Amino acid sequence: MPVPKLRALDLVAGERNWRQAVLTRDYEGLLDSPVLLPLPVFMVALLLDGQREPIDVQVEYARLTGGEILPRWNLDRIIADLDSHHLLDTPHLKARRLEIEEAYRDAPCRSLSHAGASYLVDPPALRLQLQGRIQPAGWSDSPPPR
Repeated sequence: MPVPKLRALDLVAGERNWRQAVLTRDYEGLLDSPVLLPLPVFMVALLLDGQREPIDVQVEYARLTGGEILPRWNLDRIIADLDSHHLLDTPHLKARRLEIEEAYRDAPCRSLSHAGASYLVDPPALRLQLQGRIQPAGWSDSPPPR
């Protein structure tokens, strides 16, 4: 059975404690926070394409690392860890997407996703900012006539 596929992520290379690592961020907002992957784990993650068999991943990892053996139990653990962080395209990821969609639909109001970046956070200040933009355009605070 093929290994699961790594999903589309924003990847940023860097170092932590003088070791190379890759920070993963997602475009969909499914992660609670960015996930830091040590370089060996990241190398395995890149081999997870949804088509390779586990043995193929092990062989390619050995080739890329100059002969370092990746035991099957370690590969399985890495896959489980990546899946637990919603980094793989699996049923676990699909369930996370549904959970977020349902929470969004069921919310009594929507969060201010761009507050502080595209518009002010403080409601009274935001009202003044919007009035300053609306009134010069000839609009008023009152609703338009029927």
